[in-house]
Amino acid sequence: MSGNDVESAVDSIVDLVNELASHRPIQAVGVGLAGLMHRFDDTVRHNAFLGWNDVPLAAMLRRRIGAPTVISGDVRALAAGVQWSGPGRGLDHFAVVTVGVGIGLGAVLEGRILTGAAGNAGLIGHLRISDSGPLCQLGHRGCASSFLTTSAITRGIGVPLGIADLDLTAACALAAQGNDVARRVFDDAGRALGVLIAEVVNMYGVPTVVLAGDGLGMLEHADPAMNESLAGHLNHWATPPKVEVFSSDFDEWARGAAVVACQWLLVDPPRNSPSNAG
Repeated sequence: MSGNDVESAVDSIVDLVNELASHRPIQAVGVGLAGLMHRFDDTVRHNAFLGWNDVPLAAMLRRRIGAPTVISGDVRALAAGVQWSGPGRGLDHFAVVTVGVGIGLGAVLEGRILTGAAGNAGLIGHLRISDSGPLCQLGHRGCASSFLTTSAITRGIGVPLGIADLDLTAACALAAQGNDVARRVFDDAGRALGVLIAEVVNMYGVPTVVLAGDGLGMLEHADPAMNESLAGHLNHWATPPKVEVFSSDFDEWARGAAVVACQWLLVDPPRNSPSNAG
């Protein structure tokens, strides 16, 4: 994609679909995208990463592609892929928690992905973890994002050490070398992740939580604190969940979007109407 503007994104998607269509017919197109969606018309209400607001992406793609197109939140799409062919296969109840650039949740209950009334269930990135934690980029103190995003971790280590442009790999290396600042930041991140997983289990009663995302490298140094925090914040009557780590590279996210399109065609016929198909 040549830029963050909507037209460039649409052109890139159309080019990819046309390339695939040269090999076999396209029945439907699924797009997984971070941000807030409107479930009734597949409009992107807000995407902070791309700077989009109220973009009728699905309608734009349908006009260009000529095939049914459905938009999903990226983490819910990933959860669909996990349910279809990943560690959630055969499970009626599980949750996917992603850590990385952002923090997200895709919950599967009774075999169906929880979408919410407006299509935006799973907004856990700013769930309060601590009253005395750092500020996130939106000004929330002690929320999950302020502890767990890759930028929060690298900033929390790099700023006090005077290291500009620190990445997660270098941050992990500092922790492995025993750097006190790095170890403290990873411990805080682990405790925050433990609280987050516990709250998901307490709320939804899922026996399995799948961890995914591009920030999973933190677990090497945050895992002990995470396990301790998880045990300490579970409801007394809650069953400790099975926590699985799922390596979710780009292909897995794309596969999830494809699964959303398949489900839209095969499982949810009420949505597959002429008005939605363009």
